[in-house]
Amino acid sequence: MPDFAYEGCSVKAASLSVGYRNEGHFIDLFRRYYNFTPGELLRTKNVKKL
Repeated sequence: MPDFAYEGCSVKAASLSVGYRNEGHFIDLFRRYYNFTPGELLRTKNVKKL
């Protein structure tokens, strides 16, 4: 699971930190890979680091 979910940073900050200038493109690719959006991940209360 991406570390940004545990570090409390925004989706925009996460996308910039991995080199995506376009937050929407980052969200689309994230959704394709993980089957949920970064925002959905951040709203999940039961996020546990593996």
